[in-house]
Amino acid sequence: MKPELTIDILIDEAAKFSEIESIYDEPSLYGVTDGKAVGTYLEHKFMAYLSQTYSYDVLKHLNIQALARELNREDEYIFYAKQRIKNQ
Repeated sequence: MKPELTIDILIDEAAKFSEIESIYDEPSLYGVTDGKAVGTYLEHKFMAYLSQTYSYDVLKHLNIQALARELNREDEYIFYAKQRIKNQ
């Protein structure tokens, strides 16, 4: 059974993922000027990366993600994500 994904692990894995991704070119994104499309592409790639190692509730993730879109700030996203998980 895969370990449960926590916020602290998520933050560590996000740092690892971005280091890995920054090493390689991504030809499928050449010429793409739509920032939302780039963000969605990388989000899906990150979720696939996480799902190889961890178990997590996709609905919980989507609820936190929707809240983050409303806030549109990463620091508040992390704060509110921690609060939601703590309160559940």
